[in-house]
Amino acid sequence: LSHCDEQRLEVDIGDDLGDVDEEGSNLRGKLALRFRIATEFDQKLVKSFQEKCLPKDSFLHPQEGTERPKFAKLITETSKTKVVQSSFMKSVKYVFSPNIVECEKTGAPKVRLKPYPDTNRLNETTFMTAREIRYETLLPSKNWIECGSGNLGKLHVEILSCHDLPNLDVGEAVGNLTDSFVSLVFEDSCAMTEVINDELSPHWLPWTQRAFCFGILHPASILYLGVFDYDLGVGNFDPIGRVAVNVSNFQKNTTYNLKYNLYPSSNVTDRTAVGSIQIRLLIECFDEKAALLEAVKPRPKMHVNAKKERTFKVIRYTCFGEFDNEEKFDFTVVRSYINEIFEYKSNLSYVIGDSIQSLMFWH
Repeated sequence: LSHCDEQRLEVDIGDDLGDVDEEGSNLRGKLALRFRIATEFDQKLVKSFQEKCLPKDSFLHPQEGTERPKFAKLITETSKTKVVQSSFMKSVKYVFSPNIVECEKTGAPKVRLKPYPDTNRLNETTFMTAREIRYETLLPSKNWIECGSGNLGKLHVEILSCHDLPNLDVGEAVGNLTDSFVSLVFEDSCAMTEVINDELSPHWLPWTQRAFCFGILHPASILYLGVFDYDLGVGNFDPIGRVAVNVSNFQKNTTYNLKYNLYPSSNVTDRTAVGSIQIRLLIECFDEKAALLEAVKPRPKMHVNAKKERTFKVIRYTCFGEFDNEEKFDFTVVRSYINEIFEYKSNLSYVIGDSIQSLMFWH
C-alpha cells in the first residue's frame, strides 16, 4: 500500500488463449495503470457499480432462473453398469460420424466437443476449434451446485481445465486415453466434475458440472483438488495427482484465475509434476467480524461421509495423497523427512553464520 502514490505503471498484456505471433510471443501490447488508496467516495462508487452494473451471470449475481441443486452428483456413486450403457450408446451414435471436421471460413480443424455440446447451441458447440474451446472455457458457468454447511461465507470454485495429464489407459495407439474427472473436498463436503473421456488436456465447459459453491465454516480451511482416471473395471479409480489450496491467502470478492501443478503427494521432497489444473475461485464473506473471530480459533475436525468404498478412497487420496502415513509404512516418506531435517540444518547453519558476520561488521 505504501507504493499506491498514483505513479504510472505499465504491464505487458498476454493472450491467455494460447495464440502466438510470428516471433513466438503471446504479448499483445501494454496496459497502463495508476494506483492510489481508495477514499470513502471511491468505495461508495464501487459498491454502487456492483449493485447496478455488474453482469447478472457473474459470481456475485448468478443468472436469474439458474437452478442450483442442493447436492452434487458424485460420479463414483453412480453405478458402473449405467455408465457402461451410456458410453456404449454414445459410441454407437458417433461410430459412423466424423470426430474432426474443417471450418468452412478459416479451414482450421474443428473437433467434436467433449463431454457433450450445449443443448441450447447444438449447431455452434458440436464441433469447435481449439481456440473456440479455450474461449468458451473461460465464460461464466451456467449451473452451480451448493455444497457444505458453513454460514460464514461462500467459496465459489470452477474447474476449468487440466493440461498434460499422463495416459493411464491401455491402447493409446487407437485413441484410448485417460478418462479424467476432478474431485473437490472442502471442509465437510465433497463434489466431483463430470468425466471427459480420452483427453489428456480436458476442458470443462460452462454448461457441464464444473461449478461448485461451498459454505465456509472456518476462514483458514483448505480446498483439496484431486484428478483421477475413471475406470469401468472392478478396481478403484486410478489417481493422477492432487493439490491443496489455502483459501485464506486470497482477498474477498476478488475473482482469481489460478493454475497449479499436480503431484501424487505433498509428503515427498523428490517429486515430479504429473500435469496441471486450472481453476477459477472467488470468496464471499457475509460477516467480516464473525470471520475474524472464527479465524483465531483452530480449525475444527471435519468428517466427509461416503456410501461406497471407492468414493471413500477418492476422497482420501484427494486430502492426503499417495502417502498418507495411515495405511502402511513407506520408506519414501521417511527418506523425505530425513532430507527435510538436513535442509533445516543447512538453513540454520547459514542463518547463524550470517548473523555472526553481521554482528562483527555492523558498522
